[in-house]
Amino acid sequence: VVSTQSTGEKMQATILVLLVLSAFFALTHTFGLDCDNNNHACDTCVNSNCYWCHSGSNDDASFCTSNPNLCLKGSLFEDSLFCPVVKSSFESLDWWGENAFFSRAENCETFNGNGNGNANCERCIMFSGDLCGWCSSNQRCSKLNPAQSCPADFGCAKNKSGNVPAFEDTAITWNINELFVVYRETNTTGQLSTSTNYTLAAATLNSRCNVTVDADSNNITVTPSANWFGLCQARVSAATKFLLYGHNTTLFSYVTFDFASVNDAPAKADATYDAATAGLNSWNQTGSVALEGCKMFVDDDKVDFTISVSSVTTSGTAPTVTTGLCTCYTGSLSCPISLKAGGPWEGKITFSATDGINTTSTQHDITITAVNRAPVPVGGNVTISVKETDDVQPTSFSTDFQDPDGNSMTYTLVDGFGSLVTSASFDNEKLVITLNTTLINSTSATSRVTASDGSLTSNPKWVTLSVTAVNDPIVIADSLKGRTFTGASGTTSGPFDLTSLVTDEESSFAAGTLICTAGSLPGNEAIVSVNKSMLSIQHRQESGSVSCTITCNDTMGSVDTFDINIINTLVNQPPVAKAAFPSFSQTPPSSGFINLAPSLNFTDYFSDPNTFQTITYNVVASNSSAVGFSSLGNYGFTVVMFAGAFGSYTLNVTATDEKGASTWQLVRVLAYVQVGCQTSVALPWNPLNSLTVDMASYCTSSNTFNLTFTPNNVNSLITSSINGTKITFNTSDTCSMGSYSGSVMATDSAGGKNYTSLVLTFNNTQNSIKAKQSSFSYLVTSGTASSPYDGAIAIVNSEISIGLDQFITLCTSPGPVTFDNTTAISITTLEGLDNLKISSEIYSNGTASWLYLWGTPPAHLTQRKWMMTTTFKASDSGSSNTDTFGLTITKN
Repeated sequence: VVSTQSTGEKMQATILVLLVLSAFFALTHTFGLDCDNNNHACDTCVNSNCYWCHSGSNDDASFCTSNPNLCLKGSLFEDSLFCPVVKSSFESLDWWGENAFFSRAENCETFNGNGNGNANCERCIMFSGDLCGWCSSNQRCSKLNPAQSCPADFGCAKNKSGNVPAFEDTAITWNINELFVVYRETNTTGQLSTSTNYTLAAATLNSRCNVTVDADSNNITVTPSANWFGLCQARVSAATKFLLYGHNTTLFSYVTFDFASVNDAPAKADATYDAATAGLNSWNQTGSVALEGCKMFVDDDKVDFTISVSSVTTSGTAPTVTTGLCTCYTGSLSCPISLKAGGPWEGKITFSATDGINTTSTQHDITITAVNRAPVPVGGNVTISVKETDDVQPTSFSTDFQDPDGNSMTYTLVDGFGSLVTSASFDNEKLVITLNTTLINSTSATSRVTASDGSLTSNPKWVTLSVTAVNDPIVIADSLKGRTFTGASGTTSGPFDLTSLVTDEESSFAAGTLICTAGSLPGNEAIVSVNKSMLSIQHRQESGSVSCTITCNDTMGSVDTFDINIINTLVNQPPVAKAAFPSFSQTPPSSGFINLAPSLNFTDYFSDPNTFQTITYNVVASNSSAVGFSSLGNYGFTVVMFAGAFGSYTLNVTATDEKGASTWQLVRVLAYVQVGCQTSVALPWNPLNSLTVDMASYCTSSNTFNLTFTPNNVNSLITSSINGTKITFNTSDTCSMGSYSGSVMATDSAGGKNYTSLVLTFNNTQNSIKAKQSSFSYLVTSGTASSPYDGAIAIVNSEISIGLDQFITLCTSPGPVTFDNTTAISITTLEGLDNLKISSEIYSNGTASWLYLWGTPPAHLTQRKWMMTTTFKASDSGSSNTDTFGLTITKN
């Protein structure tokens, strides 16, 4: 604790003297006089600044100063005069501040045990909890005797031992007098008012609390922030209201308030409560209300609370309440409450939130309104079981539904029973059903039934109609019985559809439950078949009318038959090829002949639609000296191959019936000779063009063959492609030298293989010079150029120079190359300016050539935008070969 105090005795008398002298001085003295004038009793003013010097024993010795705003300071003794100590030039001249003209305080601890200390000490501080201050009686700092009164010009601050207890959310008012020892205060007098001679101020060192001062009562009031607890330290200062000999004193001390936590009761959540409970305002007997307790109540202590619900009934049935676990500040952060109406009701519902210590409640006046309710199904589903031929009795549903409100009901068959009935509907509470008597099989159908009170409809009840079918006899149309079917021998009548002619109520051809089977004819005059509902008659030989019996069965016990008549007539048709002859492939014998297997039977490959006719066969060879046949009579033949056969041959086989109608087929025979090729083939190749080699000129084969080519050395610049018997070679290097070789493998269709060595010798004497591209485009720039330009060219010394030899390639020739422009060099402006003057020249030094461009003046080349185009012819001086290329230079 640091205390600053004035010196001198009898503070009140001193203050009065100062006021009187100041007034007298203001009336009798002129400000601003030099301090050297009338320097009577002032013996310590040593510099040129002028201060007010006052002699307590001689008022005439007092004089004015050059700075009337300076703090006046008198002597320490009544009859002696001391002028103020002069501050250094760098110190503040805030004369009214706390430190004005004060020497540094001495600490009582530096003194000897009896309190003797520096006589020039003008303020003192606390030591070891004892009072320590300036005592004018002995001119030194000393520890005050507990019974000694503090001098009038003296005040001390004390440490506050311990914390001041306080409580959360509650302001505390505390008297500060115990922090300060003031004039006339002793242990006997007790604490005197600090604010009598001191101005009080206070500030807190914690932003969670604030402090105010009531000087009249010497009280401070410390107010904590809402819901906050902890330590709040306050700094209390007391500044003297009057100067004593130019001194003021400011005392300060610290006090700590310990705000203890206080439980906060749960509170209604004003911001969200109305919205959270809005469902209670519109509630009917069929509804439920879900509430969220965490939006109804809050706890400033952030402690989970519980909510209980109670009700008081005025009329009706109270709702059922279910509350869940409330964890508004932990866990799920939820507090579910569910209220389910049990019917119309009026009453009060109270919600109480408690943290185990305090409870907060809210109450609502509730009206649960009555509403019309839908009928409800009673009991299980309904099944009605009948036979197809039954007369179904009406079924009552009066006990299958109930209306909670006692209203009368109407009934609806929602889905119906489909094809099981021709009609089904309600007559009041009775379901009236008319069955479909054409059922095929026993089956059932299910429909929904609902009841309605005129406003609301019930949930459905299911009713199942189960119908057992009764088998009916097969019905055969009279138009089918004894019907005659006429057809030419070897033809087929039909198929005829029996679906509409043979019927059964329960069975059908489509389902496979109605089956008809035809009997056989003893004379084999025809073949009758029934495939499901389709009747077919195959007429075989000429005959009169014959009868066939057909039997039908519905697979449920009913059987019936009917007869049909069949008449066959003859319409001659030529023989037909029933299968193709096989082809033969065989290596011819070196001498004589060989028979090829297998032998061929005529009946395997020909037939006659007209049964019972005799067919004769004839075989003719395309070259009987190479491939012929040996006859097996009218049964068949064997293919014969003779020595010397080569390639493909045919045998033409003709089948002729008794009426002269005929047809024919070919037997194809291959006299197989494996592919053979020339051992090696050497050809010249000008790489300027592609080269096609037709291996058919170097290979022979009795049948087709294909090719593969394998190079002896891989050359990425040469490609090859094969089309049939031809191989085509291409190269991207038109200056290719030497030769290119590989192996050609020929493979015939029978798998035979042969090889040829192929050597291609390059002949490029007609291609000694070639342009690398058909045209080139360059951009004038000091940087780089990208597509569509082939490169960049810079202006050097106001001209452009580009080498021409870079655009051509020489093949087998040392050159040199000469360049001529075949078209005039055209230079056009790109900015619409006339009189563009750019000159050009082709220059050669005998081994290389360049194109030069310059402007007249140079700015035409260097500053304007232009484009140059021309076509060059490059000539090989070592031959008569030439090539051309285009060149474009753009400056844009």
